[in-house]
Amino acid sequence: MKRVIIVGGGKSVTAGIESGLWEKIQGQEIWSLNYTFKMMPYLPTRQIWVDTTFWKNNSQDMERLAQQGVLCHAKMNTRYLGIDYIKTHEVGRDLKEKNKIFSGAMGLCGMFALGLAIKEGYDEIYLLGYDWGTKSENDINTHFYQDKTTYISSGVGRPQVYLQGSSPKKGVHDFDIYKEHKTVYNVSVESNINTFPKLSFSQFYEQIKTEEKSIPIL
Repeated sequence: MKRVIIVGGGKSVTAGIESGLWEKIQGQEIWSLNYTFKMMPYLPTRQIWVDTTFWKNNSQDMERLAQQGVLCHAKMNTRYLGIDYIKTHEVGRDLKEKNKIFSGAMGLCGMFALGLAIKEGYDEIYLLGYDWGTKSENDINTHFYQDKTTYISSGVGRPQVYLQGSSPKKGVHDFDIYKEHKTVYNVSVESNINTFPKLSFSQFYEQIKTEEKSIPIL
């Protein structure tokens, strides 16, 4: 079983941290999106971003992660030419573009990371912090690392990026392109993304624990 846990920035991750998330998933393959790596007590397996502004403001951190063995993946951009520790990927708007990663209408990092995991053939994908904003534009607490670390982001604290009033923007339906993948799980019961089965953190912990025990010892 090829499994990956992708940790985005949605505020729902707070409930996971409060229930011992980092300890319970340590040793798993973990992909960190954007600023998530700053909140982890250990290194992720991969660090992923799409926004060149993120790179501009965090290039030294990315180099440091790479030197410690973290694989860095980003949306293709000419400014990465000659930087051998960044694996770049072309993005597209259609799954028929086999050599490209589907990035959706809004080009968000979470969609890019999911597309990469599916392209690479992961059997089981757990999405953490995939909230697609909050339930209302009045709730500006969008990300779990909000006000807890340094960041420059157009989405943190701005639910209007994801919402129109109290309704998700239509870009949320881009996830439906992957709805036939039955082993993608959204570990966020309040998420505005309804494409995948939703798990609470307690259900998530039980599921990965049960599946680990099911692997025979040779």
